[in-house]
Amino acid sequence: MIDLLEARSGVVCAVGAGGKKSLLKHLALQHPGRVAITATVFITDFLEHMGFAVAIEADAELPAAVASLDPTRNVAYACPCDKPGRLAGASPSTIERIHREGGFAATYVKADGARMRFVKAPSDDEPVLPDCATTVL
Repeated sequence: MIDLLEARSGVVCAVGAGGKKSLLKHLALQHPGRVAITATVFITDFLEHMGFAVAIEADAELPAAVASLDPTRNVAYACPCDKPGRLAGASPSTIERIHREGGFAATYVKADGARMRFVKAPSDDEPVLPDCATTVL
């Protein structure tokens, strides 16, 4: 599936209503290399249970926090949020920096919010895609 979706390398973003996190988790678990999962929008359910090293820090602190993690493990990262049970997304520039400096084969990004919506119609400022995105699913 990774090759079919052209999701083996680079910054891969998922958008649209339904299934973004599930798809990105599936890709990350299938990938033979070191990967990262993050978001540019709100996200829930982080990945400690999947064996990922996790960094939750303010956007400016995320690059250093990710760099301090075990370089052999997959990584999940986001920013803290005031809303219970949710995390805030990282900025597109931070995602680009972490991908470049972290030596990740792929970075999987939830780049659109559609929580509890049957149909997703994006606003003018959505989806939140990093300029370095290589694939959009």
